[in-house]
Amino acid sequence: MKKNILIALCLVASTSMAQTPKWASKMKKAVFSVVTYDTNGKIINNTNGFFINDKGVALSDYRSFEGASKAEIIDADGNKYQVKNIIGANNIYDIVKFTVDLPAKSKITFLNLASAKAEKSQTVYLLPYSTQKNVTCQQGIVEEASLAAQKYSYYTFSFKGNEKYTSTPVLNTNGECIALVQKCSGSDAKVYGMDVLFGSDMQITAMSGNDPNLKRINIKSDIPDEVNDALVYMMMNAGNMTDEQYISMVDDFVKKFPNSPDGYLRRCNFYVDTQKFEQAEENLKLFIEKTEKKDDACYNVANVIYRKCLSFPEPVYKDWTLDRALREIQTAIALNKMPFYTQLMGDILFAQKKYDGAFDAYLDVCHQPKATAENWFAASRAKEMMGGDKKECIALMDSALNTFIKPYTSQAAPFLYERAQLKAELDMNKEAWEDYNECQKAQGIHIGAEFFYLREQTELKLKMWQQAYLDINKAAEIAPEEITFQLELASVCLRVNKIDEAIAAAQRAANIDGNSADAFRILGFSQAQKGDKVNAKKNLEKAKSLGDDKADGLIKKFCK
Repeated sequence: MKKNILIALCLVASTSMAQTPKWASKMKKAVFSVVTYDTNGKIINNTNGFFINDKGVALSDYRSFEGASKAEIIDADGNKYQVKNIIGANNIYDIVKFTVDLPAKSKITFLNLASAKAEKSQTVYLLPYSTQKNVTCQQGIVEEASLAAQKYSYYTFSFKGNEKYTSTPVLNTNGECIALVQKCSGSDAKVYGMDVLFGSDMQITAMSGNDPNLKRINIKSDIPDEVNDALVYMMMNAGNMTDEQYISMVDDFVKKFPNSPDGYLRRCNFYVDTQKFEQAEENLKLFIEKTEKKDDACYNVANVIYRKCLSFPEPVYKDWTLDRALREIQTAIALNKMPFYTQLMGDILFAQKKYDGAFDAYLDVCHQPKATAENWFAASRAKEMMGGDKKECIALMDSALNTFIKPYTSQAAPFLYERAQLKAELDMNKEAWEDYNECQKAQGIHIGAEFFYLREQTELKLKMWQQAYLDINKAAEIAPEEITFQLELASVCLRVNKIDEAIAAAQRAANIDGNSADAFRILGFSQAQKGDKVNAKKNLEKAKSLGDDKADGLIKKFCK
């Protein structure tokens, strides 16, 4: 009996050894445990993963990473490392590709990927995560290999299912990885695996910022491997990031593309915006060093300094002045006269209040092919600031609007608005009113309170009382806490004999500012028109006490 038991045990041991190939003891170090955490540090899931190259790139299951703000791996030796970034994610096939943040010059074990697809009935091995010296593989066969995602394989294996095998690798007899095990629902369930090449081929592209799978993972994504794609990716995602996320993305760009000047320029601009001028200067120097074209370098140096002087004039940082910005852009123009170089020179001169020079620069740009509405607008503003004829300013704005095709779209609205104000200043009220109307048509529903107030002013001059009443009502509705609009509404209501509304608007104005003499004078006068002499006198006397020089005459006339 004892002999039979011993023979049986030897047979079991022999079978187990036969099932575990020689390469397993080495390859097991490529497999690790993964723990994912939410924003509060609470564990979301514990799963597996494995390295697929020597740079720390690895695969695991997407569902364990969904909603995760942090993830760490625990390798076969018990070492813990953080997940650095996400390279790809797919919820349909439940795969995530990521980089592990390993110490510099680390040597890791990774799985070679099989270039050939596994065939039906082929012998394969499931390699589990293990911290033990020896590891036992499950031996099985490929029961089925079906086409997935156009050119990859989706496998059904003969292994016994177990949830602990999720995201472990399946290897062929040569020790090459062919698949990542999908989540098993129980011990009797089938074991499925997605082609490992599908996960390996996933990458960040220029448009990945819109990928909903990546958005559902709160660990930062990698940037594309091509510099131009990476620049597009940064441009498209910058507006959706916090400062911390943005500078981290730019730092990643600089690490990946150390010879590209764009990363240093973006980092410089970030530090200018956050008023860290020493770091900005350091990166500006690196940008200059990496930029091949001197005119391009001078232009961007001028632009950085100009932005700093405009946004943060104080404190002055070293020689970062408008004078230096002007010298830099003049150097750029001397090397290679480009329209946008000349435009920046105009902007710098405008900031220096050298409006004549700014106008000449802007007009030079306007006479170049493909001049934009913005170029003509800048020339009009400079002409206005230098005390030029308003009619010439309007003519320049005409040229700005000639760059658009009728019917006007929202892009033309700001220029219609500017021309309308210029016309109103010259008492070209009908023409101004027409421009305001065109502006409203072009802009649609996105119109502010000031627009309705300005158009109302023009309508009053044209004696368009009803339209003026409607516009000032709209302005007061959009910005109810703006006292100017309430006072103007009360005045217009008096003109169109809407006394109760005038009283209500004047009362709102008085509530906004209890020291407004205008509010109490208009309120008192409105109440006098209503026949309420008691309250009228009280409010007119309040206006008088606040320094209104008309209130006393109104008291004598209406409150006796």
